[in-house]
Amino acid sequence: MYIKNTNQYGVAALCAACSLSNNKASNPVVAWEETTLRIFGEGPAQKKGCPKATFLGLCEEGLISGVPRGSYTSSSKNKRYAIRMVRWLKAYPALPIPVEKMWAYATEHSGIRPNGQTSVVVALFINGYLNG
Repeated sequence: MYIKNTNQYGVAALCAACSLSNNKASNPVVAWEETTLRIFGEGPAQKKGCPKATFLGLCEEGLISGVPRGSYTSSSKNKRYAIRMVRWLKAYPALPIPVEKMWAYATEHSGIRPNGQTSVVVALFINGYLNG
């Protein structure tokens, strides 16, 4: 897998998506858990909720290639941010991505700081894993 411009949560999202598309994980929750355990080991980074909920929210809506819609997360807030970021990226697909503007749009200019969510969405977008 070729990974462009991402941090560890972006890498985790890509690896989890790849694991799902290759039928190496039974569902998105398992794919995320197994991938983050390999990348971070047990601990707070592996359990971080915002990137996980973002990835699972995208899966839930069928926005990740090869992943069926389903019920994977209870985080409506991070799912909403993820969906809005995908909309923004579809409307403004040019690179480089102005992540700050995308995040401001996703959070309706609330001033909330990102916590791994943008890394997940941008990595999936740049590497061609997003539907929409």
